[in-house]
Amino acid sequence: MLESMNLPSSAILTTGLALAAIFRAAVVLYRLYFHPLCCVPGPKLAGATSLYLRYYEVVEGGGITQLLPGLHKKYNSPVIRIAPNHVHINDIEAYKRAFTTKPSFRKCPDFYKSAQGVDTILTTTDPQRHRVMRNAMLPLFTPRDMTRIFLIGRDHITKVAQVMSRQGRDGQLLDLLVYLRALTANFVAGTLLDHPSELVSYEAPQSGWIIAQEFIGRYRWIFADIPFLVPIGLFLLSVSPEWITIGFRDLFQVRTAFPVRVLANILQHCENVGNRVLSTKREREKEAPQTVFDKLLSDTSYKLTSRDTLALFQQAVVLMIAGTASPAITLTTAFFYILKSKDIETRLQDELDNLEQRFPGGMTSADFDWRELHKLPYLEAVVKESLRIIPAVPGLLPRVVPSTGLNIASHYLPPGTRISAAHYVFHHNETIFPNPGKFDPDRWLNKSPEDLQLMEQYFMPFSKGPRACIGMKQSWVFMYTAVVYLLGRFEMRLGEGLPGVLEWVDDGTAVPVVRPVVRVVERG
Repeated sequence: MLESMNLPSSAILTTGLALAAIFRAAVVLYRLYFHPLCCVPGPKLAGATSLYLRYYEVVEGGGITQLLPGLHKKYNSPVIRIAPNHVHINDIEAYKRAFTTKPSFRKCPDFYKSAQGVDTILTTTDPQRHRVMRNAMLPLFTPRDMTRIFLIGRDHITKVAQVMSRQGRDGQLLDLLVYLRALTANFVAGTLLDHPSELVSYEAPQSGWIIAQEFIGRYRWIFADIPFLVPIGLFLLSVSPEWITIGFRDLFQVRTAFPVRVLANILQHCENVGNRVLSTKREREKEAPQTVFDKLLSDTSYKLTSRDTLALFQQAVVLMIAGTASPAITLTTAFFYILKSKDIETRLQDELDNLEQRFPGGMTSADFDWRELHKLPYLEAVVKESLRIIPAVPGLLPRVVPSTGLNIASHYLPPGTRISAAHYVFHHNETIFPNPGKFDPDRWLNKSPEDLQLMEQYFMPFSKGPRACIGMKQSWVFMYTAVVYLLGRFEMRLGEGLPGVLEWVDDGTAVPVVRPVVRVVERG
């Protein structure tokens, strides 16, 4: 037909491109002037295309998170448009409605499509399904189980300290974040999965597990936007010759160190524990569950199927990923700022010395009760300030506005709108936290009950509401234990040339731009 019209191919191509350009221009025009969100303040480019967000993730690196406070100030609005159908809010009442009290505001399915159908407590977008899984696991996070959790944490902290002492001899600089990531990975494996040994070796902490986590965070936009490429890419990565990836540092690292051993270890552990749980189920029916597996298998028959094993494996890996990054970055932040300020270090050390006087041997004494850690106000202030200044999960975790819509200030958000509320923005609210870029533990001390209550409203390092971190109380005790033990055992000094503030990027979790390195010397 085209031949009968005698149209040259160049004319056809030109016409096609022109039509595509007209269509694209019409889409942009609609988004800027006729879209339901067209009156919401924000950068025009953000309203025109979602590439605005992708630019900061792919080109700039680290996402838009740290720009958000400035954008809210620039447009003088509690709600700003950051993509054609995506807004960010800086309003505590709107946050409460969307994130803490209304299960109808579901997690955004597109944001979690990289999970590839994996149904876990972290990735499910169905509130009812999440409620079932959360209620099943809640008995594992009660205060009565805290002594066991404290002892497991103390045991692993002791082990990593022994390795740090040995590898830090002769003034060798140690990458603090690497050791803390290995520590938290093993802590989660030990407390939640009943894993008996080191899943990540303390002798070689920069393992495939850690490298793979860093890779996924750095390139999470690929996993989110084109998730179907993930299994294909992993397969090609596993069969490709080494020379193909050697020129690409990240690919080469993840290819050579992909945590096959760790994942296989977790899978085998899930099968072993699952079979053990079911084989003793009749005897244990009246006992309190000890691990995630006990609760997840509570309604399972007395025979473990491959589907059961896969479900346990998925939950285990997600819990490992979620539990590894957050405490590690918070502890890294805490040690960095403690060691940067002689005043903070001295005041904290005085408090720890007083604890040592009351309990000779400190936390290692037989009669030490983990509740004593909650009686150290300056320690609490230091850890709180670490969580505030760099939230472990600082950025966008979008929800979807339900059929009722949502009014914020003078703006109406229609059903289907994506809505985000970055923890970093609330933690750096200049009215609630004056001089928010300064690490200042004293901001949490000697405050009136009214001031503290207001600060707590804006303080959300573990999120809030029904989707809040299920293990937050255990995380507090673990972080207290790590700070007290490591500062009590070592004199620590930061390496030379580190900046005055800990700069970071948002790779899904906060990641330091420059890794803090330390020298450790055993205290006399």
